[in-house]
Amino acid sequence: MNDRDEDIIYDGPLVILTSRITASASEIVAGALKDYGRAIIVGDDHTFGKGTVQSFINQPGRLGAIKVTTQLFFRPGGASTQHAGVAADVILPSLFATDDLGERYQPYSLKSQTITPFLPDTEHISRISAPKGGERPWAPLDDELIGALRERSSARVSTNEDFTKISKQLAKFAEEDDVIHLAELIREREEAEAEQAEEKAKEDDSENADGASDTEEATGKPDAAAGEEDAESYTEEEEEEEEEEPTPQRLEALNILADLVTLQETARSQWPALQSASRSE
Repeated sequence: MNDRDEDIIYDGPLVILTSRITASASEIVAGALKDYGRAIIVGDDHTFGKGTVQSFINQPGRLGAIKVTTQLFFRPGGASTQHAGVAADVILPSLFATDDLGERYQPYSLKSQTITPFLPDTEHISRISAPKGGERPWAPLDDELIGALRERSSARVSTNEDFTKISKQLAKFAEEDDVIHLAELIREREEAEAEQAEEKAKEDDSENADGASDTEEATGKPDAAAGEEDAESYTEEEEEEEEEEPTPQRLEALNILADLVTLQETARSQWPALQSASRSE
């Protein structure tokens, strides 16, 4: 179906963060954005690969139902998201990158298929053609640009402590030939977060105790007003801490987005001399 609306809501740089648990509708959107050369896909080596549609056919005589695969999703470039998923342009280390996550690892998984692409040009990564007499609606993404983003990301990832830990853990799993289940990963992460929260609570209690003793030492009695103020500020801090901490993958995706902005605004002859943007930038 063609887009009859000539307006474009957003034509700036775009990065899509995916993982092995990016499935179905979300990976179809990611695949379409990639085919149109609209976005850089960042994350696990590929998405889940759920590109089929199932329908239930009820059986007579209360004999249950049969689930039948009836449809297959295809990307604008002609490939189905089924089985293969959507490959990332820039791959980041992740504990989800195991043989336990992905449609291709499921028994009797249907293979991917292709149809004739319905894009105007399939020879380049940036496949959207410019309108007659005009320019492309957004900056094109080509192999050279993606290669530069990979190099910059790889340099950061190689010195990042979080990614180093992930890589070591994946190597350990590979040596042991162990199967890692998603439930186990979530449980381990929750346990680690609980330990961190407990340690921080102990530190806060210690600091509060020190502050209370200082107040009593100076006045001879506890400062009730100060205690109320501390309680109010502590409540505000608690609310702020409830916000989810960004993962190393999300932070690196933001770095890649910063690199994308920098590279698109700079002449290609100057790319080798550029430095990756800092987190604050």
